[in-house]
Amino acid sequence: MSYRILALSYLFPNKFYPNYGIFVLNRLKHVAQHCEIKVVAPVPWFPFMERFAKFRNYTRIPRAATLENLDAFHPRFFMVPKFMKWLDGVSYFLSTLTTILRIRKDFDFDIIDLHWTYPDIVAGYLYSKVFRSKWIVTIRGKEAIVFRKWDLRTIIVNSLLRRADYVIALSEELAAMLRNKGVAADRISIIQNGVDVQKFTPMDKRAARRKLGLKEDDKIILSVGSLIARKGYHKVITAMPGLVKKFADLKYYIVGSTNPEGDFAPKLRKLISDFNLETRVFMVGARSNEELVYWYNSSDLFCLASEGEGSPNVVREALACGSPIVATDVGDVRQILSHSFLGYVVDPAKGNKQLADKLSLGLTTAWDKPAIRKHIQKFTWHYCAQQVIGIYQRL
Repeated sequence: MSYRILALSYLFPNKFYPNYGIFVLNRLKHVAQHCEIKVVAPVPWFPFMERFAKFRNYTRIPRAATLENLDAFHPRFFMVPKFMKWLDGVSYFLSTLTTILRIRKDFDFDIIDLHWTYPDIVAGYLYSKVFRSKWIVTIRGKEAIVFRKWDLRTIIVNSLLRRADYVIALSEELAAMLRNKGVAADRISIIQNGVDVQKFTPMDKRAARRKLGLKEDDKIILSVGSLIARKGYHKVITAMPGLVKKFADLKYYIVGSTNPEGDFAPKLRKLISDFNLETRVFMVGARSNEELVYWYNSSDLFCLASEGEGSPNVVREALACGSPIVATDVGDVRQILSHSFLGYVVDPAKGNKQLADKLSLGLTTAWDKPAIRKHIQKFTWHYCAQQVIGIYQRL
C-alpha cells in the first residue's frame, strides 16, 4: 500500500545550503520509492535580512524546487535572531498554512512526518488537528530536545512530544531521554540513519590521494562535518602536537563549512596558529559527496570528536569506504561501532588524553578494510526507509 506523506522539516537541503539536513533528504528519497511525498521546508525571514552576511543566502532560496525527484516548498516564516524563540512556532504555522492548504487540494496526505522538533512540532500538532491526520516526529540529536534552562520551548516540545502519534529516535540514548520526558515506550522506535553504499565505496588509497593532490606516504586523520563548536575539531587539534612527535608525517584534514548553527572556523584557525600547526592541520571547506569518497579513501583514520550526535552519517560513510574510526561515545556511535574491528569508542568524559591515545593506537593498528566494508553495507538508506514505512503501516 502506498501512503501520502507530508514531510515538514526545518532541516532540508536547498540550492544555497546543499548539505543542510542532507540526512532528511536521504531518508525521504528512499521512502519516496514506496510512498508519495511532498516536502515543506520553511525558511526563516526577518526585515533587512539580506544586509547580514550570515543570512544573505536565505533570501535567495527559491520558494519551490525539485530535489532528487522530491517536490519541496520553502515558504518564509518570521523570526527574530536569538530572541523571542517562543514566537517561532506560531509564526512557522501561520506562514506555512497557505502552502499546505494549496498542497492539500490535490494531495490528501495520510501522515504528517516531522523531521525536527522546534518550531516544526507546533505546526505539525496543529495541522494534525486541522486535517485529522496522524503525525510522527523524528528526534535526530540532543539539541532537538534540550534547550536553555527555563526556555519556554522546553515546555512546548515536551508537551507535544507526549501527544505525538509516534516518535522515532536515532539512538537508544535519545529514546531514553524521550521516555524520561513521559513519551510512552510503545510509541517510540529506534531507527538509525542509513548509508549510500553505491556512492560511498572503497578504492585504492594512493589513487584517491593522487586525485586530491595529497602526499601518498603521509599518515592522514580525517574529520567531516559543519564547522561548529560541538563537532570537537578543537580536541583533535589540541592532541596533534603530541601525535606529531610519534608520527612525523601526520596530517589532519577537516572537510566542512559553516551552517546556520554557527561558525567556529575563526577559533579553529587561531588554535592552529597557536600550536604552529599550519603545515599539519588543513581546513579544506565543503566538498561534494562525489569528492568526499576520495577523502574517506585517502584517510588512515576517521575521527568524530563530537560532543553530541544522533546518528552520524559521516561515520557510516567512512566505514562504507573501509576507513576505521575513532569516535566519541555520543548518539548511536557505540551501536555503529559494535565490533572492535570497526574502530575505537572514546568516553568524552575522560578528556583529551583518551582521544589522543586512541588516535595514536588507531594509526598503528592493522585494520581489515574489506571486513569493515562488508559489515556496514547492509545498513543502507533503503533498510532505514523500510523501517519508517513499517511505522506508517502501524499508524
